[in-house]
Amino acid sequence: MKYNLIYPAVMWAVGAMLVGLGIYARRRKRPMWFWTGEHISPDEVSDVAAFNRANGRMWRLSSVLFWIAGLVEFWYPQAALIFFVLACTVGIAWVMWYHNKIDEKYKK
Repeated sequence: MKYNLIYPAVMWAVGAMLVGLGIYARRRKRPMWFWTGEHISPDEVSDVAAFNRANGRMWRLSSVLFWIAGLVEFWYPQAALIFFVLACTVGIAWVMWYHNKIDEKYKK
């Protein structure tokens, strides 16, 4: 059976980018931003290290559905598409919700 490796490669690339963003957020010394153009002053955050760890966790967790979608493609291509749609709809909504929870907890 011949597999199309483009779909898993794209899904895993997106997953890797999100993991990379999570690692960057976690290691950042200044508060990590979420929205484009947003700049957060360290004075606005009660604990910058914990704030960045939570942001890093959020981005790494958001990559999970993309990793699963790439893997599932080998056995159930239709299910892989469902994981992709979930990652792009429910996943984005979850990231926004989680980010708001982080803000509530750490912003002054």
